[in-house]
Amino acid sequence: MRIKTVLLIWVIGLSAWCLAAEPVSDLKTEVTFVTGRVCVGVKCFQVDVADKPILRSLGLMGRIELAPNSGMWFVFDYLGKYTFWMKETLIPLDIIFVNERFEIVSIFENVPPCIEDPCPLYTTKENSLYVLEIPGGSVSRYQISLGDIAVYTQLTETKL
Repeated sequence: MRIKTVLLIWVIGLSAWCLAAEPVSDLKTEVTFVTGRVCVGVKCFQVDVADKPILRSLGLMGRIELAPNSGMWFVFDYLGKYTFWMKETLIPLDIIFVNERFEIVSIFENVPPCIEDPCPLYTTKENSLYVLEIPGGSVSRYQISLGDIAVYTQLTETKL
């Protein structure tokens, strides 16, 4: 009888904890990103920096607009061939993969939002360490090309 009581209390406690826990989508409004600037040639973008797993997984999900001079700078822990998708991303983006020498090695232009599953995947064929997401059409508008150098400067400190 005692084991059943303990088990019942544990199940009730676990259920209450699960109901009180916030869904991941609600985290987007509470997460604070470090900000920085990424310049390619003479064009600079104010960026949120996604340098932790939770920040990289949230990315630009749920945002309904992105200012023309803004974006997101993804920082990975190691050099690799990374894959991006547009699930729950509501605006078209240019996705720019950058290697450890800050050279642009791959570009996907005007990637549309993903309306329904399965979402297309966008994978670089070259190793990268960083990814810059900017408003769709920016690559053409500012004549950003493979081999260009992306210069990153941090603007704020981490608040997480």
